[in-house]
Amino acid sequence: SLAMRGLVLAGSQATYSIATASFPAPVELRSGTAIQQRFTTASLGSILSIRGTYRLGSRNDGGQWNGAGRVESLGVVEIAPTEPASAGSEATWNLPVSIRPGGTLRLLPNAFLNLSCSAQSLNLAGALDLQAGSRLRVDACNRKPFVITATATVAGSGQLRFDSSDLVLERDFKTEEHTSEL
Repeated sequence: SLAMRGLVLAGSQATYSIATASFPAPVELRSGTAIQQRFTTASLGSILSIRGTYRLGSRNDGGQWNGAGRVESLGVVEIAPTEPASAGSEATWNLPVSIRPGGTLRLLPNAFLNLSCSAQSLNLAGALDLQAGSRLRVDACNRKPFVITATATVAGSGQLRFDSSDLVLERDFKTEEHTSEL
């Protein structure tokens, strides 16, 4: 058995392939790109800190983030559809996620993301980019807050859907010209 205190991924031009894995200690994606493989789950027992790019599939494979940990991103979290895009599977997060100022949550065209059974779903202080045909859904598993802070921007023509949640908008909320319907 290997005891891990933490893991730092720091290759600026590197691409990391993430399979089904359990991370009991902190993980930092300092630079580079991490691509979670199809049909896999990352289980987090601590914090996943993203400063590079983390890509997770949806539609045909619906990757997941689970566990007692949390995700904090100052980089880019990208949800990308996988072929065939006709499948309706969603990427699913079952833990709290915070997109910090300077960070971006980007749903590429026709990508689906479900914020599911976490007590807290999303704290958005950075950018939310909902591209054409994409859908960010906050499901009815637990009533949870979706917080959009004063520093956040929401742009794109994708869909933001609330099945059962509390939308918290701070004053001075900034929007882009083609903002999604809230």
